[in-house]
Amino acid sequence: MVYGYPLAGILSDAVLTRGEINGLSGLADNRSQFQVSAPVQPGNSGGPMLDMQGHLVGVVVSKLNAQKLAQATGDIPQNINFAVKGEAALSFVQRAGITPRMAESTGPERGAADVGEVAARSTVFIRCEK
Repeated sequence: MVYGYPLAGILSDAVLTRGEINGLSGLADNRSQFQVSAPVQPGNSGGPMLDMQGHLVGVVVSKLNAQKLAQATGDIPQNINFAVKGEAALSFVQRAGITPRMAESTGPERGAADVGEVAARSTVFIRCEK
């Protein structure tokens, strides 16, 4: 599940989107990222990617530039997006002196609404403007 604020100012509020991890590496075989199918837009970057227990497994960072790839290949790619793996995010926060609480993902899966509640309690929208 991906949680974020896509197209802030156009769409209403935070959005929870379901997707799959499609690849264990990102663009150009970047091993610190996952390729994910959950649709993302500007405003999802920095948002959490959660498992069905509501635990962080990654952080959304980008989407494939479909227009540029379509010009190069003649094909329009769909739902090719990227998230930094949880291990890379963990290393980042630990270097900043933060020790996050860790938990195993065991037990029954939660419903999407429950995962969304977990995400809403721990995610804030930050807008950067020029």
